[in-house]
Amino acid sequence: MVGLRFVIILLLILAEAHGEEESFRVVLSDTKMLGSLAMDRVTQRSSLASSVDDEEESVFGFLERPMMADEFREDGDGRHWFASINVPKEIIPDKDEFEPRDGIGVKIKGRGGDSRDAIPMAQLELLEAHGNSIEVGKDSCGGNAECPATYSSYLAAVACGGKYGIQGNTMVRAASLLPLVVSLLLVAAWAEDPYLFFTWNVTYGTISPLGTPQQVILINGQFPGPNINSTTNNNIVINVFNNLDEPFLLTWNGIQQRKNSWMDGTPGAQCPIAPGTNFTYHFQVKDQIGSFFYFPTTGIHRAGGGFGGLRVNSRLLIPVPFDDPEDDYTVLVGDWYNKDHKTLQRLLDSGRTLARPTGLLINGESRKVGESDDATRKPLFTMKEGKTYRYRICNVGLRNSINFRIQDHPMKLVEMDGSHTVQNVYESLDIHVGQCLSVLVTANQQIKRYYMVASSRFTKYDLSSVALVGYEGAPAEAPSPALPPPPTGWAWSLNQFRSFRWNLTASAARPNPQGSYHYGGINITRTIKIANTAGTVDGKLRYAINGVSFVNPTTPIKLAEYFGATDKVFKYDIIGDEPPATVNNLKLDTIVVNATFRNYVEIVFENHEKSIQSWHIDGYSFFAVGMEPGKWTPASRKNYNLLDAVSRHTIQVYPKSWSAILLTLDNAGMWSVRSNALERQYLGQQFYFSVLSPARSLRDEYSLPENTPLCGIVKDLPLPPPYTI
Repeated sequence: MVGLRFVIILLLILAEAHGEEESFRVVLSDTKMLGSLAMDRVTQRSSLASSVDDEEESVFGFLERPMMADEFREDGDGRHWFASINVPKEIIPDKDEFEPRDGIGVKIKGRGGDSRDAIPMAQLELLEAHGNSIEVGKDSCGGNAECPATYSSYLAAVACGGKYGIQGNTMVRAASLLPLVVSLLLVAAWAEDPYLFFTWNVTYGTISPLGTPQQVILINGQFPGPNINSTTNNNIVINVFNNLDEPFLLTWNGIQQRKNSWMDGTPGAQCPIAPGTNFTYHFQVKDQIGSFFYFPTTGIHRAGGGFGGLRVNSRLLIPVPFDDPEDDYTVLVGDWYNKDHKTLQRLLDSGRTLARPTGLLINGESRKVGESDDATRKPLFTMKEGKTYRYRICNVGLRNSINFRIQDHPMKLVEMDGSHTVQNVYESLDIHVGQCLSVLVTANQQIKRYYMVASSRFTKYDLSSVALVGYEGAPAEAPSPALPPPPTGWAWSLNQFRSFRWNLTASAARPNPQGSYHYGGINITRTIKIANTAGTVDGKLRYAINGVSFVNPTTPIKLAEYFGATDKVFKYDIIGDEPPATVNNLKLDTIVVNATFRNYVEIVFENHEKSIQSWHIDGYSFFAVGMEPGKWTPASRKNYNLLDAVSRHTIQVYPKSWSAILLTLDNAGMWSVRSNALERQYLGQQFYFSVLSPARSLRDEYSLPENTPLCGIVKDLPLPPPYTI
């Protein structure tokens, strides 16, 4: 706030020096503010942006709203605050000085009527198009919007283009604006982490990923959806338009949403996006690096698509424990059914299982060895001889663990679920549902084409798919049909898990080494044992945790808790920290485990079934310290890895085995703990951790965002007072 006052005073001084004055408004959004000045005129609204020498930088940037001082007054709609100040007329750019450039990423129209909510800052009333309208290609705005590049919208274009906006777009700037000294002072006063803005249209489409036409869920017409390429601490703003005929939500698998479970995208944390409406996700990839993905959480929409990659790059000043690769590729692998998600959901609702998937996909496609166009088809990935490439491989599937390998090319593991690892080399890697790995691959083999291979693991049936990897300049010849063989048995996989180690000397999101956090020396305050079971309720298949099968209430759990209405929605701790010795009958209920803020807990996942399990915890990363066959006992702790277990968000549990994790519950919110197997999750194998800060402080958790839709019993309740410092 001191910096803001300083800038205003400076502008007043400049205005007095120039003599001629115009009245401007400093406009601030309810949660974020633009580092810019908006001018009111009688006939038009214009915007004032900074001068820039580098068109990839906006020295105004985007700012976090500090506490409002008395000189700011609230606008009539309750969303804006503004103060009138005086600045010289000479610094206002004329229209003939305005220079529109390609790729303006701001949506003015294209959805019918006013769409100023297409980007979150559009409430600032800077998007009215007028005069000198220049139509830019529709691809500039996420696929289907018209993008006028007008004098009044160049500030909004900065919001959606270049470094601080939609990736791949350049931005608009004015030729003559504020003096550079004022711009630099504004940067110093209002510096904040960069923003990335996206507009996503969620629709149905018909494609044939397994050779049979089927309805899938597309994002901006893409299957899989768009990749998000971000950097540590970036603010990501995604306006999601739900054009489906069902409610819709997205979650950001592995993104910790620090203090912000409101944006976690699970049915327990927020109301779904109703058909024909939109919702803007706004979250920060705070202190994270690595490879992640997003997917839908409503119903079994994940079986219809709507998933995509999400990478968080290290900041330039943070050393990475390997040289920059020539290129960085995302590989999304997973099993798939040739029936649409509505048909699959009807099967589950009728009490039946989905049984075996139909095939495997690699980036939305399934191919077999020896297809007729293998010699001429464009490779999915291209490499230059002698160069090293990073492949980020995520298992986005529904049921099966996957083994991944590249013909004749060893893989050096460098990152797993957001943590740098000891750089061991592998011929193939098991990747369980919900997990992501990063490997380095060097193109040091003969210049030709090769197969990338994904195959199912731990099943009585064999599913596989290949994709083409080609060297630049390779002859038009098909790859060798001799594929590297897959491993067998889960003992091989367990031993591979034991070889994974945290890189103790590497920096992650911060410059301090990962190993500076000595998790093995912290006293455990609580042990929770989770046992998965299967059974029936009223003759229908259900899956359970400690004898209870989860059901989603009509009111999101987080909202019920925030509004003080928990007694009407759920009860805490209906399961104990120990599973019952025997489970005769499964019970249906909403499972919320009440956890103490900042406690250091041990969670043991016990799998008494014959199939492998995969578990994920939202809001956290944890240390996977132990994994053994048989039954866990306190004596099992003597075999824990208390030095360099990998910090991750997803853990597998082998048949008739257990896995143990350690974590600090230091992230206040309502967090999903779930099976990554879609059928099991949908039919009850999940629960929520309620982690409340007793201080109800903004230091620990954000207040309910103003754009949060309300539903269920809280829809018409008065808003609770917001958290305070």
